[in-house]
Amino acid sequence: MVNELLMHTRRKELILVGLWFGKNKPNMNVFLGPFGFTQFNELYGFNQCLHPGECVKNPNKANSRDSGNIKYPLQNKVPKNRNIQDTIEHMRLASDSRKPVFGVKNPPQLINLISFPFLSGYGSDSMHLVSGIAKPFATMLYGNIKKGGLFPKTMILKIDIALINIKATHQIVRLTRSFTEKEFWKAREWENWTLFFNMPILSNVLPSHFVIHWALFVKAMYLLMKEEISTFELDFVDQLLHEFVSKTKFIYSKAAMTYNVHSLLHLASSVYHWGPLWAHNEFSFEYGNGDC
Repeated sequence: MVNELLMHTRRKELILVGLWFGKNKPNMNVFLGPFGFTQFNELYGFNQCLHPGECVKNPNKANSRDSGNIKYPLQNKVPKNRNIQDTIEHMRLASDSRKPVFGVKNPPQLINLISFPFLSGYGSDSMHLVSGIAKPFATMLYGNIKKGGLFPKTMILKIDIALINIKATHQIVRLTRSFTEKEFWKAREWENWTLFFNMPILSNVLPSHFVIHWALFVKAMYLLMKEEISTFELDFVDQLLHEFVSKTKFIYSKAAMTYNVHSLLHLASSVYHWGPLWAHNEFSFEYGNGDC
């Protein structure tokens, strides 16, 4: 996607760099190899800071042999952001030892691009970020087909009744289906749920501290999707998201401190470099799947 083009042109004139054909989801290492960093589910898997990650067991599987998953709980000392000088040194050490060093596996091919900031040059994708936050939190609250949540599934019926009675404007192209079908929602449905529907509904069915906490995320996403964002608003968003992340562990559990949740701490910086979230999300590429 060429950022210098106008938005309506940018979404249509995409540059195709690769296709995956197969019955299963793609092996992302085929595409992510040039980036040179470990994945989100490995130690030091975050490409913007040096949070080491922590292996945390799911509280619902405390008695199982499952060793847990990498999470990113807040630490007593704020992890340093990656910088170019140290990262280049990590690349050299990783190449010599053939082992990852602070999450760096090898020199990324993108480092050879002229004037490309290979640390800050990756924008946040709101399509996966919003659904990657909203869906897990909905599951923690109400469960899914396989497990229960913090609140009984009978509450879903109340949410469905309220959702059905909301008359959406014509600007909302993809209407969100009933909450009962949330396991099958598309990313745009989760975005609509987050931005438009959930606050008036949840404020009538959840305890106030859950609603106040979730409202921090909703408010931040709304501001980051405005047509124009001031530096004052960016600072305010950064405060909202830091408060949201810091309270997540205490309201839910350490298991809720996922890669996506941690990424919210860096979201304001990403928008500062790349612009509002609507300007560079992956919805355009999703729409393009129909043309392939």
